[in-house]
Amino acid sequence: MHSITHSLNPVGKLPVFQIVGGLESERKEFLSRLTAVLKSSRLWAKQVVVSEAPGWFRLVSAARQSDLVLVDCPVELSVRKISLSSVHCDGDALFFEGGGDDRQLEGFAGKLRERLDQLIAATPIWACILIGGQSSRMGQPKHLIVAKDGELTWLERIVALLTPYVDGIILSGGGLVPEACKEIIRLPDIRGVKGPLAGILAATRWNPGVNWLFCACDMPAVNSRSVEWLLEHRAAGSWGCVPRLGNAEHCEPLFAYYDFRAGQLFEELVVLNRLRIGQAGKHCKIDNPCIPCDLGVAWQNVNTPEQLAAFTGK
Repeated sequence: MHSITHSLNPVGKLPVFQIVGGLESERKEFLSRLTAVLKSSRLWAKQVVVSEAPGWFRLVSAARQSDLVLVDCPVELSVRKISLSSVHCDGDALFFEGGGDDRQLEGFAGKLRERLDQLIAATPIWACILIGGQSSRMGQPKHLIVAKDGELTWLERIVALLTPYVDGIILSGGGLVPEACKEIIRLPDIRGVKGPLAGILAATRWNPGVNWLFCACDMPAVNSRSVEWLLEHRAAGSWGCVPRLGNAEHCEPLFAYYDFRAGQLFEELVVLNRLRIGQAGKHCKIDNPCIPCDLGVAWQNVNTPEQLAAFTGK
């Protein structure tokens, strides 16, 4: 029954926690102290304190702009609970035994982080393969180039590689695709937006509640270990892993992992007319770890016939 309720509940799988038990003054003090402790550990909490039960849209919007939502008001939907009283503490609730000890609150924040990590691990991951470039420098559609093994195109190879790690795959961009890929969902780029951001934004608008693995079609050396390395960086407080090669100041946004909250960052880029996707990677909630030396080849772009010849050794 619990799983059915959450599958029909638009906020059931989101980090929305209702504060229950205790006096109103106790809940207010608890919210203030907990929010400060969470902020010090890079967790952004958004408070919803209103007289009437908030609608699902308000809670979903709040969850897309924060790491968790703390609600101190009536809630008509089924959400998670943080209880200040053992009387209101059911099996799924987190219980905080009130007190003025900061260490006690920090310990509770640690348990809350663990719960957030579990929610992140349970959030579906979709892959979006970007095939919308003009390939003007290559002189042919890059996603249709045949891989080194002489059997699969670059697109088919990436699809096969990513499939075990994701819950679904879409293609963003126009052009012909191999017969084996014709059943994959395809999205047109967002009009009025140029560059890779047009395809990325199409994906996050189409399915805003999932986490995303984006991969450009001109990275033929992407491998399983590089995918696993990206996904290992999923954690509460992080809205994405957009890594760097060596000591480079710029990041690599076109083979990267993004939490569903990053969708809001992409929207902000459009509003501000900053259409370079790399700008999202500079946000304070996006991690930019240095790519291990043995994995660096996976982020190698092949854009010209000369680069292709060097890559294939022909």
